[in-house]
Amino acid sequence: MERPSLNFKVLGVPASHLIILTALFIATRIPLLGYLPFVQDEGVYAVMIGEQQDALSLVPTLFGYPVSWKMAPFFWLYAFLVPLAHFADAFGLEAAFRLPSAAFGYLSLFPLYAILRHFSDDARALLSCAVCLTTFVSIYPDTSLLMDSPAFLLILLSLHSYIIRGNPVAGGAFAALAFTFKLATAFICPVLAIAFIALSGKRARPCTWQFCLSLALPLAAALANYALLSPFGGGDQVYFEELLPRLLMSGGAGLEDLAIGRRGGVLIF
Repeated sequence: MERPSLNFKVLGVPASHLIILTALFIATRIPLLGYLPFVQDEGVYAVMIGEQQDALSLVPTLFGYPVSWKMAPFFWLYAFLVPLAHFADAFGLEAAFRLPSAAFGYLSLFPLYAILRHFSDDARALLSCAVCLTTFVSIYPDTSLLMDSPAFLLILLSLHSYIIRGNPVAGGAFAALAFTFKLATAFICPVLAIAFIALSGKRARPCTWQFCLSLALPLAAALANYALLSPFGGGDQVYFEELLPRLLMSGGAGLEDLAIGRRGGVLIF
């Protein structure tokens, strides 16, 4: 009887590599999902998710009051996913809330591997992904009730669309979705795409109408959010009192901090 072959790919990742990465992912994430009670923002987010389960709203609420510092899609998404993850309650109530973050972290492996493979080879892509999986800045968001893991997935999908698929409009759309999770992330995607293309020796073409449209999509998301928050003064508070000063601080270091976030170091690796 012939042994089953692993010479096939799953979403572009060789099956043998995916087995290694999956085992590493499970070993470094699953035991931590219910290890600690909610910490800092997690408790606030859990309450806000519960309120969206009771009644969806365009602006998220905390104890019934609208809040301007976070956008609603994260809470809508988790309000739907958390009940599906209740089987994880055996590991603690917190595990059910954190499991979707782990799922988004796992899905991030596929566009990350594809991007790394595009600039190197399978062996280096495997090594880079393995290093990513074993770093604290990767493990922590995947085992917490935070917005970083879904935002990171959307950033990678945006870069994948810009760099590999050559579809800047799709890249801009994913960047606009990323904006709804982590505000400034949307605007770093085209910049990183141009940088990656330049490093690969291919000439970037940022002046096409498709690329210009891709830049307009995150901006449109920002304007829509500003308009949504403005009736109760949240727009000025978020964009002019909080976001803009952080973007301008330290000669642009604020943009790097906001846009790259906890997970960005792996892109450089």
